[in-house]
Amino acid sequence: MLHAQEAIETLRKQLVECVTICGSFTHPEVIRVSQRLDRLILRVQMEQWHLGDTT
Repeated sequence: MLHAQEAIETLRKQLVECVTICGSFTHPEVIRVSQRLDRLILRVQMEQWHLGDTT
C-alpha cells in the first residue's frame, strides 16, 4: 500500500504543478491528471474496503 500512497502523492504534486503552469482548472491536461489521481485514489479505497482496512 505504501507504493500506492507514494504514487498518490506524486500525482497530487503533479496536479498542483499542472494547474500552476496551465493557469486553469479546466485545462485538458489538468483534467487528465486529476482524473488519473481520482482513479488511483478510488482503486486504493476499494482495495482497503475489500481488505476491511478502515485506516
